[in-house]
Amino acid sequence: MKYYENLDKIYDDYNENHAEQAPTELTESWKHLTEAFWDYLVNYGEHSWKSGYMHAIKVMGKEV
Repeated sequence: MKYYENLDKIYDDYNENHAEQAPTELTESWKHLTEAFWDYLVNYGEHSWKSGYMHAIKVMGKEV
């Protein structure tokens, strides 16, 4: 366990004192990409739920 704690300290030191900041274009692109992915997941989930619901209604013999 001590080995991992040491790695965490080294990594934190690197990020705080030695790492270069990513360009704004890169961080903005990443932000847009993650927002688009979450939008996709939400819409896919909603579509899947509605499709499953409609299928269940049809299987039960009820008209929609």
